[in-house]
Amino acid sequence: MPGALQDHKPQAQLASLPSTFYSQMALAPEEADWVFSNVTTTAELLRDQLPLKNEWIQASVPLEGSATPGYSKVYRNKGFPNHLKKTLIEGIDTYHQYFEASVASNREQRCFGYRVGPTDPTYHYLTYGEVQQLRDQLGSGLLHLLKANPYKQSAAYDAHRKIDTHEKEYPNFYRDQKHSFCVGLYSTNRYEWVTTDLMCSAFSITNTALYDTLGVTASEFILATTECPVVFASGNHIRRLATLKQQNPQKLGQLIQIVSFDPITDPQVVEFAAQNKIQVVSFDDVVAAGKAHPGPTMPSHPDTIYTISFTSGTTGTPKGVISLQSGAAAGITFNMTDIPTKQGWRYFSFLPLAHIMERQTMAGALAAGGVIGFPPNGYTPANYFQYVKEWKPHVLANVPRIWNKLEASIKKLTTENSRPEVREAWELLILQRKRGRGPLNYQAELFETSITKLLRRFYGFDNLQYLITGAAPLSSETIEFLRCTLDIGMASGMGMTESFGGFAMTNPWLRPKKGKPYSVGSCSVACEWRLREIPGIDTKHDLGQRGELQIRGPQVFCGYYKNPEETQKAFDNGWFSTGDVGAIDEDGMLYIIDRIKSYSKLSQGEFVAPEKIETAYLGGNAVLTHCYVHGDSRADFIVGVVGMAPKDVARFVTKHLGRDVSEEEAVKLVNRFDVKSALLRQLNQPMGELCGFEKLHNIVVAQDPLDGCMTPSLKLQRPKAFAKWEPQILDMYSEGSLLKPAKL
Repeated sequence: MPGALQDHKPQAQLASLPSTFYSQMALAPEEADWVFSNVTTTAELLRDQLPLKNEWIQASVPLEGSATPGYSKVYRNKGFPNHLKKTLIEGIDTYHQYFEASVASNREQRCFGYRVGPTDPTYHYLTYGEVQQLRDQLGSGLLHLLKANPYKQSAAYDAHRKIDTHEKEYPNFYRDQKHSFCVGLYSTNRYEWVTTDLMCSAFSITNTALYDTLGVTASEFILATTECPVVFASGNHIRRLATLKQQNPQKLGQLIQIVSFDPITDPQVVEFAAQNKIQVVSFDDVVAAGKAHPGPTMPSHPDTIYTISFTSGTTGTPKGVISLQSGAAAGITFNMTDIPTKQGWRYFSFLPLAHIMERQTMAGALAAGGVIGFPPNGYTPANYFQYVKEWKPHVLANVPRIWNKLEASIKKLTTENSRPEVREAWELLILQRKRGRGPLNYQAELFETSITKLLRRFYGFDNLQYLITGAAPLSSETIEFLRCTLDIGMASGMGMTESFGGFAMTNPWLRPKKGKPYSVGSCSVACEWRLREIPGIDTKHDLGQRGELQIRGPQVFCGYYKNPEETQKAFDNGWFSTGDVGAIDEDGMLYIIDRIKSYSKLSQGEFVAPEKIETAYLGGNAVLTHCYVHGDSRADFIVGVVGMAPKDVARFVTKHLGRDVSEEEAVKLVNRFDVKSALLRQLNQPMGELCGFEKLHNIVVAQDPLDGCMTPSLKLQRPKAFAKWEPQILDMYSEGSLLKPAKL
């Protein structure tokens, strides 16, 4: 393991890592598109070379002479400033090739762990070799069944013609100019979803994903735009898909097959689909057809479209991000160069696979020989930590909303424990770990080790090495708290659909310099960035130069599917404009401040970044489950809608009124002027890091106030949130500030 990490990783975890790190570095020439030469397998790299040196991956450097009027200098990874990298090893430049390389090293090792349903008590496993075989049978079977589909009309639909000519045409696929028919994926996370995804790469088939929160209109738009002839779906979605075609027979005429991941048990649903010219078959049926009619794989090449990811975004119609196989390979390369991992580490797949963060995490884990666990079919998201406890992963990647819930849960067991001696012990332990000090003596060390083990075991974190957070900001206080209580690493990163997920990541065990918050890391080896000046916003910031983040490189997408207008808007002379306000410090580390569209200018000229403020309130107040901040240019203060569980509302109202109050009564009372004024003052107490104008001056309290206002990756859709709460927001501004200026 790199020496730079040793001071920041618990010693108990060091013994299992090789001592030969970097002893046989075989870096490729700097002008090469790949990182390493003279290496035969990715397993060899994982064992001896990866992740890259910390002094490289935890710093970005500006390129001299690269600044132009209105733009900052261009920044690149410190280890590779002269040439962006596309892959780890020459010849492995697609997702398919990364998986094939992993199978070669891990054929008999476990790949997927799954349970058939919530009542299934044990995990069943598929090895890498078995997944490869299943993938190939699935691809052969799909092509056979599609060709024989009774509803196929090649003269009427281009997607059907592509089915007929696929074997002949696949070597000529090139970006959006020529590609295969499109396969749809529509289910919660399960091994069949990922196997189908791997099949698409092995047979040069482009895919796209649907998800429930899109709504009927967006689902119909995606199926019509991509002209999907086939959708792989869980059984509960078959009727919905058939109904979509029934309601849109012209737009969805090309949809002729649904492959059910579940056994088909309802003949009426099959008949209903047939009435709408859709053949329904099971996943097992397709595999059986592949066994009976085996055919060769048709591997993708770098310019083949891997997937079209339709992002609901925070505004407007879904846009289809075109991710090439080369972009996926570059995203995997970032994972493997930046993120510590080992063969056989256990990962748990929970974030929607329709979201690119989970796709990148999945691809990186498979390339590294990881074991992927899935929640049981028909799972309930509320049981997430129970599933984690049963799987016992080495790495967990999720979004800030989940980590805020974990923080609140741990605080109730530690720093907010009802027993004073427990609170004091944890407060002292956290303080020592923050300062980097070890136990004072053997007894203290034994105590520290035992209570940490008990806490980790309670959550199923027995194997856990580190957490990863992304998709939205997470407060530095939350990161520090989770690191110190669990004695693990925690990495924060930056990514987006347009970059095939993450392109920046912090080291899980390094802390920021004194006085600085946690950044989102430095440049990927497959990406470069710069800042564009934003009219009306000062380029100077406490953390460094500020502006709109722009990115360019092998990880970056090539455009929006069938949407040249939006593609043209998104690019600035080859640079993708992310829409994020970022700051870059003297080490080239990136900090994300907020979305440009989210910035509010108050009546006295101050700019406020709502996402930063929301993160601060959620991180500093364990009782909050949600926070939505709104600013109005006609007012000199901001207001907010906050979420609290009824039991926490009752606890606060009881304390404030000095009498027992039921949950039902508390929910009615909490938005009374005197009660919410007192609550607001309590919420503002830990907000010392915020300026006076950044603090909330009025609030509305509700349970799950942002339900229906979140993307699949749990990002807030601000236009929806405003539309939902506009009357209450107007009332808050009419009511005025609940705080006196002197109290700020």
